[in-house]
Amino acid sequence: MRWVWAALLIAAVLGVGLLVYQSSEPELTPARTGDRSKVTIMPIDLDGLDKEVRGNKGSVVLVEFWATWCGPCRAEFPKFVALHERYADRGLLCISVSREKDPEIDRDIALSFLKDQHATTTNFIYTELTRRGIEGLQERFGYPGDIPYSVLYGRNGERISPESGPYFSARELVSKIEAELDKKP
Repeated sequence: MRWVWAALLIAAVLGVGLLVYQSSEPELTPARTGDRSKVTIMPIDLDGLDKEVRGNKGSVVLVEFWATWCGPCRAEFPKFVALHERYADRGLLCISVSREKDPEIDRDIALSFLKDQHATTTNFIYTELTRRGIEGLQERFGYPGDIPYSVLYGRNGERISPESGPYFSARELVSKIEAELDKKP
């Protein structure tokens, strides 16, 4: 009889654990409805990227740093597309910045990946692979050196930091985006 109660208790704990696990991260699966023919990628340097972000004050801006050679980036990028699909009509501007090893040679590979993802976001390939370019990303964007990396800017143009560490969880990112979008421009 004890083993029945123990089995029921274990089943209940596992059931609750499964519910908590499933509800801990928001569902971010892209519909991939964006027109592939409208997907583009443009070269950008540090100053151009800084200008692009600052020029959109009043909007909520999400910048995603990624690369085609980065497995975790490729796995996480669909969530970025899903955020664009979900919130662009409410004022979220999504900017992807590809950190390819050779921007000239790898441009077509990055563009092909973006088209496969239906990423009708604003897409750039980062060209300033100098010390200044890398240090500038750290100073201006909080870039920790690893990808994928997301940085969020509120309507006031200020960078919004994750609550702990340099990376947002999906849940925290969605929460911060929604809070910023609810603010008046």
